[in-house]
Amino acid sequence: MENLSIDSLSLQEESDKHTVKAPLVGRDYAGRTYQKEESDDQLKVSSGEQDKPRSSFRARFGSKSTHEESSDLLDRGIVPRSSPEEASNKPSFQNAMKKINEDVVSKDRDKALGQLFTQFVNPKKIPDGHCAQCAFKTHLHFVGRELEEADAPGSKGFKKFGDWFYVNLSPEVVECVETVDGRGDENFTQFKQRVEERIAANTKAGESVLISLSEGAHWFNAYNDGKRIWFVDSQTGKGFNLYPYEDLDCVGPDECVNIVKVTPEQIDAYDNL
Repeated sequence: MENLSIDSLSLQEESDKHTVKAPLVGRDYAGRTYQKEESDDQLKVSSGEQDKPRSSFRARFGSKSTHEESSDLLDRGIVPRSSPEEASNKPSFQNAMKKINEDVVSKDRDKALGQLFTQFVNPKKIPDGHCAQCAFKTHLHFVGRELEEADAPGSKGFKKFGDWFYVNLSPEVVECVETVDGRGDENFTQFKQRVEERIAANTKAGESVLISLSEGAHWFNAYNDGKRIWFVDSQTGKGFNLYPYEDLDCVGPDECVNIVKVTPEQIDAYDNL
């Protein structure tokens, strides 16, 4: 992070931040492929499952453009790009946080860290389909392991991970620490603050949790450094988001954030896959 510097910061605004981008086709964390057929309040999927409410599937259908539009911090030189020679010298996230705190304005610090992690966890900029493994690889780094690239969707390692992850950590199957639901009376920033409060109440300094949107629709990480909560989306290079949104005038009751803790026993089970 020694090359990280900034004189001023002006992030490009997304003109369609309130619109889900096409094509709305993707894979979920278990590797299942979905084809969107939209009606007024349902998304029908081609996997043979029963129809589910829009909120259950909306965030699973990311597009390449959504991912690329979040790379502006890298493009502007705020976060240094790694060369192949530097790939083995992966940064300590504590040092990265310190440098980002010094050189990046407060509102963009999470995004700067997310984009740094993305260089190593999702260097091929795969737009969707493996967010759960990106989040799990990031969690392993938060607990002291080397930062590793996530397996690409469709690979053997990805399928093995997806089957294990769904059974052991998905809020659809196991009980999560806490769920924060949208209430319809707060904007994006207010909702984020409420999520931060609940993570702080459920973690100690130095602890990381997984963040699941709408019971597995998208995954990223939160880390308690003892002073604040960092949000890191190492698949997309974003901070806190309601995939694909990074701002909303009103966060409605169809939005929810699941706070998921990973136990040492679960990490041991992962090591034995």
